[in-house]
Parts: sequence; structure tokens; C-alpha cells
Amino acid sequence: MRKNDDQFIIQLRKGIFELVILLLLRDGRKYGYEITQILKENAFFQISTASVYPVLNRLLEKKWVDSIWEEKENRMRRYYRLTELGISIMDKNFIQFKELYNFLIYFKEKETVTDDE
Repeated sequence: MRKNDDQFIIQLRKGIFELVILLLLRDGRKYGYEITQILKENAFFQISTASVYPVLNRLLEKKWVDSIWEEKENRMRRYYRLTELGISIMDKNFIQFKELYNFLIYFKEKETVTDDE
């Protein structure tokens, strides 16, 4: 992969990171390391564990998620879950993402018209 390709993927990943985490949390609460492990199952999101926490903190500040501390296996873990606002934002952002995706597909599949025709 070329350097420019790498930059494109990095920027794309940054742009959808919040949405991806919100989508992961729609199935129920998760702790940070668990989110990281799920993301690493997909080659597109090979990220460090430390990358997830600033995003989770942003989501907390925006009140799109809340958190609760629980002890599990003699360890305190912070579990994150969607708020009602987070669900609303997730749905809205997902619709916008689909519209953008459909826009790109439309132009990719659109027949190119040349001046010769």
C-alpha cells in the first residue's frame, strides 16, 4: 500500500471511529479493552488499545454514552453503554454514512461519458 493510501485509510478510520463504537455498544455494554478486541477482529481497525479511550472519553463528554464501574474477576472495569441521545445520534449518523456510501457507489458505477460520444 502506498503512503497516500495509508493516509486515506487513517483519515477514513478517524472519521467513522465514533460511529463504529456506538454501533458496537448497541448490543449492550462493553468495557474498553473488549471494544478494542472486537475492533481488532477486522483488519480495517487494527488499532492500539490506547486509541479507544480518547474516543470513549469524547463520547462520555457528549453524553452519547455513560459508564459504570463494576468488579469482575477481582478487577474493576469501566463498562460503557449507549444513552438515549447516543442511540439517536448513532441512528442519524448511520443514515448519513449510508447516504454518503450510496453517493460514492452511484458515481463509481455511473457510466462515464466522454466528449467523443
